[in-house]
Amino acid sequence: MHAKYCLGQKASCLEISPDGSTFLVGQDNGQLISLHMLNETLIVSNACERHQSKITDIAFNPTADLIATCSNENKIELSSFKVDISKPGNRKMSMSMNDSVRALTFMEDLANHSNILFSGVGCQICITDCSSGTTFRVLRGHRGVITSFCTWGGCMFASSSADRTIRLWDMRVSEAVRVFDPLRKPIATCVFHVDGTGRILIRGDAGGVIHIFDTSSMKKITTKRFSSQPISCLRLAHTQRLLAVADKDRIALCDLRDVMQIAEWPCVAKCSAKNTVLRWHPTNPSIATLDTQSSLNFWQLQQ
Repeated sequence: MHAKYCLGQKASCLEISPDGSTFLVGQDNGQLISLHMLNETLIVSNACERHQSKITDIAFNPTADLIATCSNENKIELSSFKVDISKPGNRKMSMSMNDSVRALTFMEDLANHSNILFSGVGCQICITDCSSGTTFRVLRGHRGVITSFCTWGGCMFASSSADRTIRLWDMRVSEAVRVFDPLRKPIATCVFHVDGTGRILIRGDAGGVIHIFDTSSMKKITTKRFSSQPISCLRLAHTQRLLAVADKDRIALCDLRDVMQIAEWPCVAKCSAKNTVLRWHPTNPSIATLDTQSSLNFWQLQQ
């Protein structure tokens, strides 16, 4: 099954709520669009003016009752979210930052079960308490603008940057615990993901090759050619090592449960436009993508 929704305006980011009920899309004009599935059709639930400039990232907290968005205007908007009606709530907080924000992610403070927000503010990572809006820690090390985050539970997370490094962090310490240097030519993209155990790091490059690393030893386990085209996005499934990879022409899957014997890449879909964002649905075997034609696509996979 394939569902498609044409957004009309250029879109820049996509996120799915943890319960899988809502798709949020951020647009270049600052609008935030909420969609849900009804009878295998994507339906708009809500559209609101969220920012005055391009929305650069969206994040849900683990319980899906908070969302955060960022934009080119050096500001983060934090608000409640109502998953039952797929729209933002009335509780809002605006946080001004000292540089542009390109990436966001939430983490739960396990000590007191409160929400913590990580934001890539220029080259720095700001850690903010969502109750007070107070930034209580700043992590430094990247030499380029931070472009994305990946979390997998506990206190660990990873970040990518325009400096083409990937850094693994423990939020309890001030320096990165692992630094993965830029890949050699062809020039690497910042496409990466970490599996749910935190043990395997996957990187994609401009030559269509994926590189698989052990996060503990930092050693490369293996490489696998996916395409002759640059890899535009990749993502590991939430509960297993099933990797979805996209280039400008197609989306394919790869079973990484045995990283030493990677099977061929069965094609999920042929694409008419380059995919820029890819997300696994959290509760069923399906994928959502956002492409350069500002279309939101939902692909139901065969089991």
